[in-house]
Amino acid sequence: MRRAAIAARENGTSSGRLDHVVQEAIRTARRARAHGDASRTGRSLARLALDLVGTRLADWGSTRVLLVGTGRYAATTVASLRERGARDITVYSPTGRAQHFAARMHLAPTNDLPEALAASDVVITCTTRLSVGVDDVPPETRALIVDLGLPRNVDPAVGALDGIALLDLETIRLNAPLVHWSAEEDARAIVDSAAHAYATANAVEPAIVALREHVLGLVEAEITRARARDDDGRIEEALRRLTSVLLHTPSTLARRHAAAGRADQVVAAVQTLYGLELSAREPTDSAAESSAQSEARSSSASRAKP
Repeated sequence: MRRAAIAARENGTSSGRLDHVVQEAIRTARRARAHGDASRTGRSLARLALDLVGTRLADWGSTRVLLVGTGRYAATTVASLRERGARDITVYSPTGRAQHFAARMHLAPTNDLPEALAASDVVITCTTRLSVGVDDVPPETRALIVDLGLPRNVDPAVGALDGIALLDLETIRLNAPLVHWSAEEDARAIVDSAAHAYATANAVEPAIVALREHVLGLVEAEITRARARDDDGRIEEALRRLTSVLLHTPSTLARRHAAAGRADQVVAAVQTLYGLELSAREPTDSAAESSAQSEARSSSASRAKP
């Protein structure tokens, strides 16, 4: 997402508003990951899945396990497998990292997925992409496949093949205590809160833009009159800087009050105090981008020495 946003900005195919919402989405994702403690949830999820699998096995020590994936969840799964006595563990990576991961975790690597599937009793997938399709599974395969991926790592049609039992996240969730999914719920709450804050703050953007256009129009008229005696441009520069500084705080507080559920009061205040008629339309990209640029200038000006 970050790379796409940068490319769009460089190619001129983005806009000020779109770039702003993308950056806010990236910041929200970072907060959700940090608050949700994904590593703890991953450990719980892997252990729960292996507990369910263990009810169908006589002995983990004699079970041939294939691990598809080499990320953080894969390392967590290896630890959980070894806790249960699993010794015969082979790793396959759809991105070609099996050898490096296997050397670090003391496992057997493979680059041949169909052959490894046919030779395994239990297959556990934990990657970020669809890795196992119907065509990858040889007819003689008899295995229990556990799909821990989100999005799915295993084509659901694989579960309909003879000799294959597919255990996915939905099945695991039905058997999971609610505590295992608290991190997901916390992350969703963070995203919901951020989306609400962005939407409510955006509701007052027309008022902020109208206020800025009103004040800037007055300043432009004053600058035009001052240019006759402004030989070096200092009066114009001072007026523009003062305007940005004066508008920065009302604009910031307007968005803050909107996020707290007081958007209507903000709009009413702008209309009452400045006599502005605000339409219900959203601000154009150019107006919103101009507003953002003005705020950036005011922030810089407020930090500058007089």
